[in-house]
Amino acid sequence: MDIVVSNIAEMSFSEGILYTRLLEGKEIDLPNALENFEKSKTLTKGRRFATLTDARATVTITKEAMAFGSGKEANENLIAQAILIQSLANRIVGNFMIKFHKPLAPTRLFSNRDEAISWLRERMKEDEESGVKTESPPSR
Repeated sequence: MDIVVSNIAEMSFSEGILYTRLLEGKEIDLPNALENFEKSKTLTKGRRFATLTDARATVTITKEAMAFGSGKEANENLIAQAILIQSLANRIVGNFMIKFHKPLAPTRLFSNRDEAISWLRERMKEDEESGVKTESPPSR
C-alpha cells in the first residue's frame, strides 16, 4: 500500500477506503486542505470512496479549510467519512464541523477504529447497492 505524505497528513488507499492520519501540531488551512484534496484524488483515481480520518493528533483548522472540506468539490466522490477521536477537545471540534458545516456525505465520530471501519463498509455496501455510478479507473 502506497503512503503519501502532505504537509499535514499521511494518506493511503485500500479496498475503497482512504486512510488519513493527521500529523501532530499542524495547522490545516485552505492551502493544506487543497493539497490533501489533490493527493486524495491521485490515490483514489477518481473512484467513489469512504474515508477514515485519524484526528487524534492536536491540530488547528481554519474556517476556510472547514468550509472547503464540507463543500461540493471535496465531497464529489465521497461515500461517507468516519473521524477517529480520543479527547473531549477532538469531539468538540468534530461535532462543530458536523453540525455547523454540514458535510454532504454521512459523517460520524468514533473512538474505536474497528467500529469506524465497520460503519464505513456498511455505507459502502449501501452505496454499491444504490447503483451510484463511479468513474472507471483508466485502462492500462
